[in-house]
Amino acid sequence: MLIQTKTVGVYLKVNGLFAFAFGPNQNEGKLGIARFGGHIEEGESIVECALREVKEETALDVTLLSSPVTYKVDSWDSQLLEIDDEENGIRPILRIGQNVMFFAQSRHEPTLSNETKGIILLTDSEMIKLCSHQISYGEFKSWGGRRIVRSEYSDDFILQPLAQMRFLARLIQERPDLIKYVYQNV
Repeated sequence: MLIQTKTVGVYLKVNGLFAFAFGPNQNEGKLGIARFGGHIEEGESIVECALREVKEETALDVTLLSSPVTYKVDSWDSQLLEIDDEENGIRPILRIGQNVMFFAQSRHEPTLSNETKGIILLTDSEMIKLCSHQISYGEFKSWGGRRIVRSEYSDDFILQPLAQMRFLARLIQERPDLIKYVYQNV
């Protein structure tokens, strides 16, 4: 039996790059990097929530992509357990507690909304590097790292991938076939 979902998130790929929200978090001197998503509103399905949240945070109408497998995990770094899960013909990639994650894509560039302080656009290898090393915002910019911001942050700020991004980096490393399948079969 699945636990009732309260929040929905999206792994969004835009023109070959993964897009995440980012900005200062409660830890001074750090820029948190998180998935797009949020809480389900009354009467809303998880698919409707995913589409609405991405639209509110990026101004994009996205296409949700069905994953060939849905994983259930007890914690972000626990063993991957395959489960049956589908809504409106779309399988999410992940269920963890009261959270569900989908894959999505758009061919248009995202824009900042009132809800989003910044958007960071990452290649697979940049994401893995950010999740395995402490990287400053200045170092990221020196690579030519792509981002959309209203105003620049201090180069000394540390980029801090949150759990959802670290999980995707794990999938890219452990299941590159899955990521390739999802995003190349659309």
